[in-house]
Parts: sequence; C-alpha cells; structure tokens
Amino acid sequence: MGKHRAALEDLLQTTESESIADAARKSWDYVVAEGAKYGFRNAQTTLLAPTGTISFFMNCDTTGIEPGLKLTQTKKLAGGGSVQLFNGSVAKGLKKLGYNEAQILEIEAYVRDSGKGDGSIAGAPHVKPEHYPVFDCAFESGPVGNKRFVPVEGHIRMMAVAQPFLSGAISKTVNMPADATLDDVADAYALAHRLGTKSLALYRDGSKVTQPVAARTINVATGRELRRGERERLPALREGITQKVKINGESVIVRTGEYDDGRLGEIFINMQQQGSIVRDLLDDTARQVSFRLQEGSDLATMVEQWMGSSDSTGGFVSGDGHIMKASSIRDYIARFLAGHYLGDTTTWQVKPSSSLELRKNKLAALAPFELYLAEMEAGKPTRRNGGSKKNPLLSEVTESNGHAPVQAEAHTDETQPKQISPGTTPPCPKCRQPMSKTGTCYTCAQCGVTSGCN
Repeated sequence: MGKHRAALEDLLQTTESESIADAARKSWDYVVAEGAKYGFRNAQTTLLAPTGTISFFMNCDTTGIEPGLKLTQTKKLAGGGSVQLFNGSVAKGLKKLGYNEAQILEIEAYVRDSGKGDGSIAGAPHVKPEHYPVFDCAFESGPVGNKRFVPVEGHIRMMAVAQPFLSGAISKTVNMPADATLDDVADAYALAHRLGTKSLALYRDGSKVTQPVAARTINVATGRELRRGERERLPALREGITQKVKINGESVIVRTGEYDDGRLGEIFINMQQQGSIVRDLLDDTARQVSFRLQEGSDLATMVEQWMGSSDSTGGFVSGDGHIMKASSIRDYIARFLAGHYLGDTTTWQVKPSSSLELRKNKLAALAPFELYLAEMEAGKPTRRNGGSKKNPLLSEVTESNGHAPVQAEAHTDETQPKQISPGTTPPCPKCRQPMSKTGTCYTCAQCGVTSGCN
C-alpha cells in the first residue's frame, strides 16, 4: 500500500487541480496509517468488489466508481412494490457550491417532483447553468431540449483512473442508454482496452423485463411510463369474472375488474362470514393488490408471493371445477388468477378441457368479434365466402368438430329469423355454435345469446 501511496505523486502531476491533489494525498495517508494498525483485506487492496443492492443499506448514493443512474430512481422490492430513492449527495454538492438552505430545499423539491424536473437539476430554480454538469447522471434526464447525461466514455474513464491502484479488476457495470447501438458497445470495449481497464460489463437501460433499479416506473403490461404515485384508472363500466367457491366449508366470492384490453386491474375477495377478522384482512389485501396493479406492478409477482401460502383458511375447494384443494384462500386466488390471467394452469388439479375455459384465452379469442360483425355488416367478404379474412373463433369451432359448415335452408317467410350460411356468421361466445342473423342482430338458436342491436 505504501507503493500505491508513492505512485500517487507521479499520477498527480497530470492534474491541475490542487484541491483534488490535496484530497488524494490525505486519503492515501489515512489508508497507510489505518492499515498499519488494523491490516487490510484482499478485497480492499487488490480489487473493487461490487456493491449493488447492499449499497442502499450502506447509505451510499452510488454502487461504486460510477455516476449515479439518476438523481431520482425507482427501486423494486423483493416482496413486490417499489420505493423512490433520492440521491443524498445533491444537498451536499449544492452547499459546497454556495447555495443557502432555503435554496437547497427548493431545488430538491423541484428534482423530486418528476412531473416538473424529470429527475434532473436542469431548469431548477436558483441553479446556475455552469453547475449542471456537477449533477449529471448515467441515464438521460431533464426537460425536452435540455437533456443531460454522463456519456459512457465518462464512466469508463472514471474506472481507468482507479485501475492503476488495483492489481485486480473493478467489478462494475457501465450503464448505457436504452437507444445504445452495437457500434456503441464495440466502441466502449475498445476504449476500456486502450485505457487499461481490466474488466468491463455493459448494461443497456430497459433490456431486462425485471430491472431492480430504474430511472422511471414502467407499467410492465403496457410499457406505458407512469409518474410517481400515478395509477392507471379502470373504466367506470368494466368487465371481469366472478367465481363463488367453498374453501374448507367457508363461502368465498372472488370478483375481478378488467381494463378494456382485458388486463387485470382489480380484485375483490368477499367472505360470507360476517365479522370475521380474516374477511377484513382479505378485503384490505385485495384493495392493496388492486392499487399495485393499477400502478404498474406485475401480476406474476403477486401470484408468486401468494402461491403456496398456508394458514387455517385452507382446505378442500368446491364449486370451481379445476382447483380441488388449496392451502389457504390466498393460495386459491393465486392459482385462480394464474390460470385465467396468466395462462398457467400447472397448479390446477383438473386441467381445462379447452383453452377457451381460461379468461385470458377467451378474451383473446373474442377480440375479433366486434371487428368481424362490422365487416359482415359492411358486406366485406370473409375467408368462408370467398374473401381473405378469417375469424379465428369460427375456425376453432369448425376444426374441433371435424365438419365443414353446412348451408342452412333459406326461409321465405319474413316473420321467421333470417338464416344465412353458418360459415358467414360468427360463433356464439357462450356455446360456440354458429349464430343466426335476426335483423341487425345475431342470435344463437342454441342458447339464446344475442350480439346486441345497432
């Protein structure tokens, strides 16, 4: 370590900043003095170990030799949900630059408000433009027209400065923006090689489905960016499913609410046992899960947390048809939602005889229904009457019974429902049989379901 301290003087000849040189000397003097008393660990002398998630417990603002991701970040928690993080060095830096306490509080408020400052100090009140570079981060931030960030080259050069003091390598990931290209990656590795950096790992923002720390919150189902605390509201009139079962003899009703595209947005859990503590807990839990779903949390994460949970509410299940036993009410709901909204029926004791028994698949299959009706009303040809369009629902019904559609007999009596070829009518969304045209509606002769009239 004394050799490292001695080598510092040669290195400091390349800098023109006396303050940096003085700080470096004091730092290494302290290292040599403390090491003489307490000794050194290998990790402290030959390499720089990674400090990823643990850095948050160490009260660090970054995870090593790197620029911060952003002044405001979103950290995903292992148990679900997320927390907003704010770089604590902002106030220290502002104070060092001469800003007073009142100004610092106002600047911090601006940066924290992602709706105003987009997590950047650029444009904040009182901050001089020449001070912007002090607070630049790895990921692009700032208002439109004034986007700022530390380029990848800056991060690599930071590592290169520290490399001569390590006989080993620096375990650190260089963060690249989401629009980084293959050439950008090649240039980064070439620069690291020229500067003598012994190792380099690159990560492009957003390239993983689950990213523990991000510069923004993204709804995982839609890819839509959500502001801090923002919820994607459900439509006032919404569809969903209701399932009533008995678990261990207790009646439980599960209701869901969906967005217009079929995504799950809320759940309700109701026990008919009045005054039960479990009833109140389940009601509150369902409300919290609904909020998380509307704020962009992943349904699969919630299902994973509930699956297999065990308590006194578990037992045999009646009324479902697929799930025969669950270790708790939460375990049942997790299995129920996993099957209907994630398409995962591996935990169902009785497998569905048709994929259309799952809500997810039924919604996907019925998606072309309205379009199909509109095309029929407009007189557009379909695949079965000479055109190129094909209704996937009708196709499944035809292929499942192994018979081609049979031409229905035409009725001359105007009082009778107008029958046309089943091959040109949509199937019934309930019983899957071809529907008949009645005026401007389609009616199922089998079960009576109508498509609604214009």
